Amino acid sequence: MARTSPSEEGRGLWRSVGRVSSLAEVCEAISAASTRGDAVHVERWASGWRWSPAHRGGPYPLLRIVARLLEIPHHGIPMPYKTNPQRCAFVPPNRRSRPLATATLTPEGPLDAGEARRRILAALPAAKPGKGQR
Repeated sequence: MARTSPSEEGRGLWRSVGRVSSLAEVCEAISAASTRGDAVHVERWASGWRWSPAHRGGPYPLLRIVARLLEIPHHGIPMPYKTNPQRCAFVPPNRRSRPLATATLTPEGPLDAGEARRRILAALPAAKPGKGQR
């Protein structure tokens, strides 16, 4: 791992970590990132979906996972983190508002995009019309 900038694939994965994306884009990213069966934190927003790698061991193992996804050395990454109610560290969104729903998925192995979609939709409750939603 001598490179200092993310690989093209790593940049693609990282886009849906830093911003709200379509469910299809998040599922593809989770599929690509799930080759080792690492946990993922998933969020449903009014405007789409977001995901992050997650780890129960705190920020250091999370940092190592992020470095592996980006294909760069872990010691050069300044990375914020939060801990969710399941006690998993994850990369927080680049926004101040809160998601409508969150879940942590812990696959035992690689997921294809279809299985990632099924698990996400099973884990997160359906949106109910409310204040500001239709």
